[in-house]
Amino acid sequence: MNQLRFVREYLTFLWVTSIWGTFLDEPFVALDAQTREVMQTELLRIWSEAKKTVLFITQQIDEAVYLSDRVIVLRRRPGRVREIIPIDLPRPRNLARKRSPKFNEYVEYIWELLESSDLQK
Repeated sequence: MNQLRFVREYLTFLWVTSIWGTFLDEPFVALDAQTREVMQTELLRIWSEAKKTVLFITQQIDEAVYLSDRVIVLRRRPGRVREIIPIDLPRPRNLARKRSPKFNEYVEYIWELLESSDLQK
């Protein structure tokens, strides 16, 4: 639980001390699945209060869809933008949203983009 508290306090610190927003590069990568879900929800709560920009880097497609207003899919190499996908899911978001048909459509679409990108070398 100390790890959870540390991450929560760190996220809060980033929001309080930044002017425009923050950059998070895979902040939940070392967490187990349950803790990751808790921290995603906590990030959304903090964001809803602060309303600052977050540039969130992740390799987890469902995490990107759940947390984002836009998902930027990059090409394989070099890292160029393949597509920018607006995420039109209502806010506030809760974990049940991850089981909705619209959520799964976004996840499937991004997987298809990545798979077709891998075929193009």
